Amino acid sequence: MTSSTKTLTGITRTGSRLSACCRWTLLALVLNGATCEQKERVPFCRLDATPNPASRCEGGPPTATHLSWFCESPVLRVELRVSSRDGRVFAQGGPYGNSKTGHWLNEPAEFFLIRMSNQELLARILVDVEVEPCQRN
Repeated sequence: MTSSTKTLTGITRTGSRLSACCRWTLLALVLNGATCEQKERVPFCRLDATPNPASRCEGGPPTATHLSWFCESPVLRVELRVSSRDGRVFAQGGPYGNSKTGHWLNEPAEFFLIRMSNQELLARILVDVEVEPCQRN
């Protein structure tokens, strides 16, 4: 037996039973020093912005949007960053939350939802800003 590490992948099963071929293959691999490796699943996360696109009056003040997020377990803590994965932290929280930007959006902005434990990118969204003609009285 060599000292290299062997990993089992691609073993399928039907119902709750492995096929006879898979059982013999699995037994042979284990007897030859293979190990089973369970990979952490990528969590499902959703990041939304309302309104998106946000609109503002031409020549008028900046606009705002409301961001909300939801992540399945095992995500415990997240950061919402602006402009890039390493950008300014806009908000922090648990696996679900929301935050309003305030009136500082003049142009499109991208927001990144980052898992705090390992800096993994969970979701991102581009908030567009539409500039509309102002109605003058």
